[in-house]
Amino acid sequence: MKMSEAIEGESAPSASFAPDLPSRFRRFALENALPTSPLYSQIALGIAGDPAALRLANRAASHPVTNLFLAAVHFLLLRGADHPLRNFYPNLTDEISRTEQVYSEFQSFCGLYQDEIVHLLRTRRTQTNEVCRCLYVALGLDRVVREAGELAVIDVGASAGLHLLWPRYGYDYDGRKLGDASAPVQLSCRFRGRVRPIMPGEWAKPLIQIGIDLNPLDARNSDDCLWLQALVWPENRERARWLDAALGMARQTPPLLLRGDAFDLLPRVLSSLDQDIAVCVCHNHTLNQFSSPERARFFNLLADFGKQRNIYELSAEWIDRSGMNTQQPGFVLSHYFRGSRSDRLLAYVDDHGQWIEWVGTG
Repeated sequence: MKMSEAIEGESAPSASFAPDLPSRFRRFALENALPTSPLYSQIALGIAGDPAALRLANRAASHPVTNLFLAAVHFLLLRGADHPLRNFYPNLTDEISRTEQVYSEFQSFCGLYQDEIVHLLRTRRTQTNEVCRCLYVALGLDRVVREAGELAVIDVGASAGLHLLWPRYGYDYDGRKLGDASAPVQLSCRFRGRVRPIMPGEWAKPLIQIGIDLNPLDARNSDDCLWLQALVWPENRERARWLDAALGMARQTPPLLLRGDAFDLLPRVLSSLDQDIAVCVCHNHTLNQFSSPERARFFNLLADFGKQRNIYELSAEWIDRSGMNTQQPGFVLSHYFRGSRSDRLLAYVDDHGQWIEWVGTG
């Protein structure tokens, strides 16, 4: 059954798609996927010109649709769906078929597994836990702890909470080792440019760390773990390996995760913490899932609490405060104190943590 046949007769809303959806898939193919995932680049270009696939992608309940659609297909393949499409995924076969021939098989797969794909598009979110992002998160949080003293960390959009395990990982910054050298997770990256941060002898650790998520994922739940693996692009085997190791650590010592809307939970958590403890609210590649009014509301919430207590905000996002997309994520430390806010750009970072271009002083 072809995909066009599978969706024939659906109601009018499902038979259309957002006008900008083709350009989103095309941009994803050429700007995001092409450097590291030729497979996803080829598939996304096919989707961009395929009305049936676009209608299916349009069923997604959250953003970004590009990643969510591709992850839904990847999840079903990882779970064992028997289809020739498997032969194009480097993490699923030893004899990879030619990428330029993939799209007809992708169409066939989506036609056969449309119901399962729609279910995932409606119920799952792009809750990545890119463990390598801890390479810059650790540098930022260490800096805040040393500046603020006693500190509570709140990670908004925590997913499975793997970033909260950052003090337990091992790190290699251009040969400079930090953290636990015996940990199952050993992360490394390179610095770009000439500026370097002041590297500590050991990490300064916060008093408490809490994750907030609409749908926190449980490292002890096999489907949740498989979903996180599905969000890793098929060529990125090292990322998948570190993710699996971090999930193993989370199963042994689960991070503290709270389920709910950040606009409900964050004020409650902030109000529950001792006023003498500084708070650092972290978010990494999270605000792209907020609408413009929600982003403004989020910043206003932090500003309001910053009138009452010492609040830091540590973020790496593709979207700046004005709502504009940035060419590269900026790693920014903001400080709310006595009704004022100051912002410090610490670094530009690779969104998968492969490199850090430090620009801050110290």
